[in-house]
Amino acid sequence: MTPKWVIIDNGFKLKIHKSGGRSRLGENAIVVKKKKNEDTRLRHYEIDENFRKGGYAKTVWYRPLLKGFCVDIPLQAEIWERIITDSDKGGKLVVTAPPLATSEALHGLVSLALEYFKFSEVTVVIPQLLTLLNQYLSKGKNMAVVTEKGEYPLEQSPPMTGVVVDIGAAATHIVPFVGGSVCKNGYRRVDVGGHTITANIQLAIAKRCPYLETEFYVIDALKERLGYVSEDFATELHAAKKRRKTVYCMPDYDAYDARGSVVPEEKLKEMLKQNTGQCIRVMNEAFTSPELFLTPNIGSAGGKAGQGGICEAVMASIKACPEVAQPALWGNVILSGASIQFPGLKERVLKTLRQDAPSHVPVTIRHPAGSADDISLFPVLAGEAAVKSSFLPPAIAASKWSVPKQKQKKLVEEMWE
Repeated sequence: MTPKWVIIDNGFKLKIHKSGGRSRLGENAIVVKKKKNEDTRLRHYEIDENFRKGGYAKTVWYRPLLKGFCVDIPLQAEIWERIITDSDKGGKLVVTAPPLATSEALHGLVSLALEYFKFSEVTVVIPQLLTLLNQYLSKGKNMAVVTEKGEYPLEQSPPMTGVVVDIGAAATHIVPFVGGSVCKNGYRRVDVGGHTITANIQLAIAKRCPYLETEFYVIDALKERLGYVSEDFATELHAAKKRRKTVYCMPDYDAYDARGSVVPEEKLKEMLKQNTGQCIRVMNEAFTSPELFLTPNIGSAGGKAGQGGICEAVMASIKACPEVAQPALWGNVILSGASIQFPGLKERVLKTLRQDAPSHVPVTIRHPAGSADDISLFPVLAGEAAVKSSFLPPAIAASKWSVPKQKQKKLVEEMWE
């Protein structure tokens, strides 16, 4: 009988892969649809359907994560109940937690897995390790490469060596690995993520359109359609003054796309005459807000004063690692997370890193290839090979968990180290 296992990347969105099943992507949230007499809790497959039929206007979202950290274990248990079945119990669970997660949060996740869901053993890892592991096991075949002066071949790099730049919803984590082990001195965190960009666009547009001040998910869809990273920010800013503004039609869930659509200039007058939709003009927010990834202290309302950008953090991370490993780290910079889909981001990161890296060292950026779902699911796609890998920390077995809480915490600390 094949051993059962489940991999859960427990981020803003749930990325799940089970033995004998396909990978799934879902919301890590409980969504409550408000009605006059009662509230209905939507299941995962109902969330998108609800969006198509009327949007998020009458829904309330409850999430167990705060700035990427799990702070509500009971709510997390309720969410997991919808994805973990009785047939999964008794197997092995691999679940992720962000770097610098508190011991209480880690203890809560392990207790949830072993005591409530009855897994036989559990391993808690950082998601960046799963990303690097998938690259190593697949030999980089499911990844695209961005380089300037020739690719640094993975075959020349020591196994499991690279810098993972994980751009999440709440923050960006830069984690360097040497031989599968985290170089702790090189860990960096930038408090800019995908939702930081959305909030910044929302704040800028709300000054012209106050009714959009609370429409986070509408603005998030606008960001995905129109957002991009400029090749040269100053030049792009100057050019933006001369070109026409982009017209974006709000979703009406009937005549137009449920997530909004870009309106060609020639059709705008006809639409306004027919009164067939609410439109806004998107100005330079399309590229000034994503610029926060590279320059968090850009000076806008959403800026993070006194904080360096992703490229500065990557350079500081690599320079904090052993000198002998630095060429291999420059040659394997992995971008992961849904936000890497911003047009121009990968090229801008390469251009900036190339300027600061040693001239004789190739700089190679790799990132997951494929659809938006493939990019988001990348950390869990290695499946059984990842579960059996020797690069994962030792699992905590259910048989060892029946001890006092202080000894349980010690088991968690030994695993997390």
